[in-house]
Amino acid sequence: MELFISILFLILVWVLMTLYVIVILYVVINVVKFVKALFTTMPSKGYKKRFKEKLSLNIKTFLSKKRFIQIIAGMLIINIGLYWMSRYSWIDNKDAKYIKAKEYLVVGDVLSRQLEVLNTFIYPDSYKVRPLVWLLHGIYNLGVKYLPENDAEKAMWYYRFFIYPYAKKDILPHSNFVVKEFFRGYIPRFTGGFFKELPLLGELFFYDQDVRYDNDIPKDYREPQIKFLKKSFSVLKTISTKPIADKNMHRAYLLAYPGFAMYYSLNQSFYFNGRHSRRKLYKTPWYESQDKEEFEWFLAFEKNFDDPSIQKLYGKKLAKNKVLLYCAIINITEDLIEISYVNDTFSCDSKALKTYVRVRNLLIGKLPNQDRLLWASKFKELKELNDKLGEEGGVLYKLSNREIETIYNSYIDNYGPAYKYIASKICDYKVYGKVLSPTGYDTRESKNMYELLLQNIEKIKKGEYK
Repeated sequence: MELFISILFLILVWVLMTLYVIVILYVVINVVKFVKALFTTMPSKGYKKRFKEKLSLNIKTFLSKKRFIQIIAGMLIINIGLYWMSRYSWIDNKDAKYIKAKEYLVVGDVLSRQLEVLNTFIYPDSYKVRPLVWLLHGIYNLGVKYLPENDAEKAMWYYRFFIYPYAKKDILPHSNFVVKEFFRGYIPRFTGGFFKELPLLGELFFYDQDVRYDNDIPKDYREPQIKFLKKSFSVLKTISTKPIADKNMHRAYLLAYPGFAMYYSLNQSFYFNGRHSRRKLYKTPWYESQDKEEFEWFLAFEKNFDDPSIQKLYGKKLAKNKVLLYCAIINITEDLIEISYVNDTFSCDSKALKTYVRVRNLLIGKLPNQDRLLWASKFKELKELNDKLGEEGGVLYKLSNREIETIYNSYIDNYGPAYKYIASKICDYKVYGKVLSPTGYDTRESKNMYELLLQNIEKIKKGEYK
């Protein structure tokens, strides 16, 4: 019965995706022809008629019988191909479990993979793709009924279908929008969703992911994002604390977890209903508790990297996944260190501080003068010297030049000096990595950042932090 329903869903997915392809081609082809006509139609008598003739506005002209058959056949081949690939992964193997549920997962995968392509140029919660997302929710709800509650597979389905499209791009769903100051009183707030569908205009008129000031922000501004984050935390908690019986799904979990941990640990600052800031959440009891839970989950997952079979699963992406998890751990330890200052409970022996030092050193390694090499963009020399250090080298330097630069700037150069000062100058730990600046500036910059941190901590205590 489930196989029959799955096939029906597959046919529906094929029909809907074919319609989407036809509409997209129609729009793209006419936009191209419109631009071309602007430059090739001479302004003279009959200009409007000649201009219109160069377009394919008539659907019959655009969609000839031959083109229609080609699109239908092409989409049929794509959907059948995706279906059999997914079926081979989830059902046609000796390790497969919960076969009734997997019939729905297979067709859900077919739809989600095509949605992933659309999401390269259409926002995941755009009205343009919402019917497809609704269909995916329907497939998900039917399938998970056949999964046991004590298994984390249900959460993995949700992550794959509804969180990953955002995590992949490090974005969140749209907020409830706020009209920018200059346009308030002229543009109704409820039109935000409409304007966001129009390139440039949405950015011009509305605040979406962030605002300039916290004053006059509606209470429901971040409601969709907070709802999404709460569900994401629930999913993260489930996959962190419950087993996954299906071996293939467990492998999918291992591959997904570091990226998910990094994504959530970065974006939980958006729980604040205003200009996003983690520090504005420090005095909220649930935030510290949540950080501590994540801290233990991430450390537990880190042990997987010591397993040779799991190292083999990651293959060439082992270093990338280590970096993602290490960055997630650093995000949380920085929170916990600052919260301990706010609560007057800071200790050099705290697990958070010791973990920060250990993971930071694993990330960038013992390589001398790495700051000078990065400052001069000598990535090739940097990687060669790092390789010679073996286990004492930094895992970060196994990534691409762009990734190295981004991670170092974010975790060592821009935001790391204050924590380095705490760990090295106050607590006497050995901490690797320096600020990217002229020699001798690292200590001064670290101290300055530490003093600024203390000033912000005092503002947080007094409720004056902005």
